[in-house]
Amino acid sequence: MKLSPNLTWLKQHYEKAILIVVLLGLLASAMYLGGHVTKRAADLKATERPVVAKPEQAFKDLDFSPYSSGFAQIAVPVQVGDTTNRLLTSEVRVFCVKCGKWIPYTAATCPYCKAEQPPPPSDKPDERADSDKDGVPDAAEQKLGLDPFNPADVQIDHDGDGFTTLEEHREGTDPRSNKSTPSLFAKLRGQSVAATRFKLRFVAVQQLSETIQAFQINARTLDRTYFKRIGEEVEGYKLDNYDKATDTLTLKKGDATKRLQRGKVIDDDQMIVKFLFLLDGQTPTCRAGETFTLRDQKATVLEVSRDLASVRVRHQAPEGREYLVSKATAEEESAMRLRLENTMGNAPELTPGAPAAPQAPGAPARPGAPAVPLDGIPRP
Repeated sequence: MKLSPNLTWLKQHYEKAILIVVLLGLLASAMYLGGHVTKRAADLKATERPVVAKPEQAFKDLDFSPYSSGFAQIAVPVQVGDTTNRLLTSEVRVFCVKCGKWIPYTAATCPYCKAEQPPPPSDKPDERADSDKDGVPDAAEQKLGLDPFNPADVQIDHDGDGFTTLEEHREGTDPRSNKSTPSLFAKLRGQSVAATRFKLRFVAVQQLSETIQAFQINARTLDRTYFKRIGEEVEGYKLDNYDKATDTLTLKKGDATKRLQRGKVIDDDQMIVKFLFLLDGQTPTCRAGETFTLRDQKATVLEVSRDLASVRVRHQAPEGREYLVSKATAEEESAMRLRLENTMGNAPELTPGAPAAPQAPGAPARPGAPAVPLDGIPRP
């Protein structure tokens, strides 16, 4: 069946036909809306009624109460008292703690809001102030003639006693005199800690007479045998007592006590500590629980830490203290070697107000990790 020419055109251009229909619809809607608005306006004009906003659409009155105090201050301005001898020097002012306005530095109350102000800070210098953060307060450095803004000057041994000014300040001694020194154990460091097994074994008893007995003691490796009586020594241990009821021989060495039962092996380890004395390079060695001598002073090894990094010792003196001795650092060992190789004699003593003496060759570059009292409180 053959279509007419009009239908053929519509089939080929149906999009344009749809667009024309939509435009005609919009034009008709606009004409209807325009006529409706015109008619509505004519009706309102004929009635002559004014257009009034509804209650919920009305504007509220402005509230000026927050500004009343400001208006009052403007009406009666504050009169600040005159100052004398000001000349052309500007006055120091600060912010009020309440209203934030500029007020005189010395004002006890704010002239605007009448709020009390905190008192000005005291002009007295803070005795705890440490400008260079070197561990010695500024007041103490000035008293010693040092620079409060130079952190290196307290690392120097000014009196030649082997202790830096910082170490002497911590211990409460006089860094200006080599006759006033901290405890020697403040310069003690740990060098090494080794564990060794107790190697003595109680084997037998020989009855030499009715009252005399000899005790057979073997080394753990069975390579040596001792025959000793009560009161005699074997490898540093003194035979102290024999308990026949428990068949136990008691050995003592200083504060250490060992109880050996016949035929049994003691498996407890003994910790042997090798120290390093930074003043002269001595390396005293001592077992845990025993006493060693450092120059003319004695100390007891109380305890070795589990990680073997520190040792707790007690100075055997009427006012002896406990010290936590840490391992020597590479810097401390290097400074000790330089000091021993470059002995320059005693340094001059400091006098108050005098300039600091130059650092002698080999003086420690820093105090390192000093052994300090366990409570952390330095005492003279």
